[in-house]
Amino acid sequence: MRIIHTADIHLKDSSDERWRALKKVIELANEKECDVITISGDLFDNTAQAEKLRGEIRELFANTKARVLIIPGNHDKNVFRSGYFFGENVHIFEDFSKPLVVRECCFWGLPYSDSSGQEVLRKLFKLKDKIESARSEANKHFLLIHTELLDDVFLPSDYGDEGEGRYMPVRLSYFEDIGLDYVLAGHFHTNCSIRKIPPSCFFIYPGSPVSITRKEIGKRKVVFIDTEAGAIDEMQLDSFHFEEINIFLDPFDECLPIDRIKNSLDNLDRNASLILKVSGYIDSRKSGVSEKLLWEQIHKLVEEQKISLAEEVHTEYKDVGIILSDDIFKNFNERLGEEDIDPEAKDRLRKLLIRAMTEIL
Repeated sequence: MRIIHTADIHLKDSSDERWRALKKVIELANEKECDVITISGDLFDNTAQAEKLRGEIRELFANTKARVLIIPGNHDKNVFRSGYFFGENVHIFEDFSKPLVVRECCFWGLPYSDSSGQEVLRKLFKLKDKIESARSEANKHFLLIHTELLDDVFLPSDYGDEGEGRYMPVRLSYFEDIGLDYVLAGHFHTNCSIRKIPPSCFFIYPGSPVSITRKEIGKRKVVFIDTEAGAIDEMQLDSFHFEEINIFLDPFDECLPIDRIKNSLDNLDRNASLILKVSGYIDSRKSGVSEKLLWEQIHKLVEEQKISLAEEVHTEYKDVGIILSDDIFKNFNERLGEEDIDPEAKDRLRKLLIRAMTEIL
């Protein structure tokens, strides 16, 4: 059995980056000859968007032979009403007590509800007996759940723009000895996370397959599972994402500041929207580049390379040419050069003095 697992696509329109990300998920599932695609909640951003897209999503899901298994999340918990049709190969989990068996694998789906952790735990205890009775027809058991994991210290922003509050919270210990082989979770946006639960279960957050907020930094992923090979792989998706690049300028660098910045941007992914932060120090007396000129050079570079910016460039660098030519710094730097200490330690000491002198001046 081959499975692609994803969640938190938050569809709004059929012509935007989120829609294209879902198409990429389907293309990857076809390429890997997957039997199942699992979507653990928040396929849609809200009920109104789902109403608008239901016909188009039908056509999109028709482009794969894989079964598409979906549970409602907190954003689309009211979307999947009885009688609504999302495609011949689409299965919506509406009842936790009714699993779906695909070949040798049994899939259970716990639809999102405003439940406490204790309420979720009680439901899982009931699931243990159901899994035991279903062992004769399936040797692998999966649970789709849209949940907040309490074991790690996650920020509210890691779950998107949810604000405060708990969202069907669980702990990894809740799943011990239940009989599950895989917990296919959704709700955690930031990155992919695969955790082992004793004795032989895996808790998997795929992260959002497309950046929803600016907190989802870096190339997005889905998780590929091959039950026969016993493989669980994180697979990068060619989808829209935010990329953050932090550049610290060193006034002792022989490279011109703009060349240092250009080199850092050379391998920027074409699907990325950039958050660029330039800090550190420049020596205008040495490079001939003032603070204002460098600002102009950065914006010209962004325009020439047609770089998509998520926000205005953060330019926090300072011209310290006057400090580097000061006798106090010159004497310090000369004595530092005579010391037999690690070059990195010397560099740190120079930067500390520069910072101290900029605050004084």
